[in-house]
Formats: sequence, C-alpha cells, structure tokens
Amino acid sequence: MRGIEKFTDAEEVTLIGDLPKCCKNITHIPFNDDPETGFRSRNIYNKIMTVDYDFLFFNDDHFLMAPFSPDTYHYSGTLMGELGRPNLSDPYRKTIRNTIEVFGDIKNFDTHCPVAYKKEILNKIDLDWTRAQGYCIKSVYAHLAGIEGTEYPDLKIRNTLPDSEIKKLIRGRQYFSTDNYAVNSAMVRVLEEIYPNKSIYES
Repeated sequence: MRGIEKFTDAEEVTLIGDLPKCCKNITHIPFNDDPETGFRSRNIYNKIMTVDYDFLFFNDDHFLMAPFSPDTYHYSGTLMGELGRPNLSDPYRKTIRNTIEVFGDIKNFDTHCPVAYKKEILNKIDLDWTRAQGYCIKSVYAHLAGIEGTEYPDLKIRNTLPDSEIKKLIRGRQYFSTDNYAVNSAMVRVLEEIYPNKSIYES
C-alpha cells in the first residue's frame, strides 16, 4: 500500500479477498478462493473478473521502489525458457504447459510485476478453467493484447536473508517480490526504511 501511494497515480485502491483489519480508505470485494490446490490460477482469474473497469493489478507481495506507469509491461524470456528454470514446482510447470498447448511458446509475462489490465482484453480470454493448474494469465493477456513489452529480470526473494543481502538484491530495481519464507525481522527493517511513513490506506 505504501509503495502504491508513493509510486503510482492511483486514485482508488480495491482489495479483493480477505480484508485485513489494518486497511482503510479502500474498496473491498469479498472473495472466497476455491480450496482445491489445482485451481489457484482460476481463483486469480475469477478475482480479476470481479472488477468491471480497467485497473492496475498488484499481488499482495509486490513492492514498488520507483515510479510505476500502467504502460509498463515486463517479461522474462519465453514460457519454454521458463520450463527450464531450476526448482520449478510441478503444479506451475503444468500451468506453463497448459498455456503453451493453447498459445505456443509466447513471452513469459508471468513475473512478479504489477500489470495494467483492460476489461476489453480480459473479456477475450476464453479458456477451459476446469483444467487443473489453469493458465499463465499475464502471458495470455499480453499475447491477446499484442503487447511487446520490455525484458526485465524478475526478482522474488524466497529465503530469509540479512539486511545487507536484501539491499544488495533490490538495489536499483523498480520493484521486487517476496514469499512467506523471506519475511523476517531483516526484511521488515528494510521495508520500513523504504517506506517510513504510513499510507492513507492504513489505520
């Protein structure tokens, strides 16, 4: 929230899913995820489709560090290239293969980056969402929209690291992402250094 307020021109924030008690001044759309692990991508797609206007999409683990324009579309190689990434989980490997089966070896826009969605393009996505593991939504969207994009290295910090290592990884970047294992006292200190002031969206 602090990064969105600091580095975008957002006039409104909509949160889809559970509403943390610390949030205020936002629009809330309740959403219950399908608990079946094979439908994570479908859950995300269904959340996106609850919004009936164009918007800039963030996951809750995206942290902006520089001004971000809705015209920004970053990719990292192609989906076939992503299949060769070490330690790729089997479920996500299936998601990639499902997408390649329908669209071929398209650019991999499914990095940990915010993305602007236009409702007109989202409405063109016609896929079998009963298929386990679903599809790479960002990549499908960019492909259907004819977006060329800019190649930019992805960064999702997955392990607990000391302050110095975190700062080294994120130095000079526009954004980064974390998973639950990366959130320790060192990460909190770094985030508080980047965003020392509360946003208007915090109680």
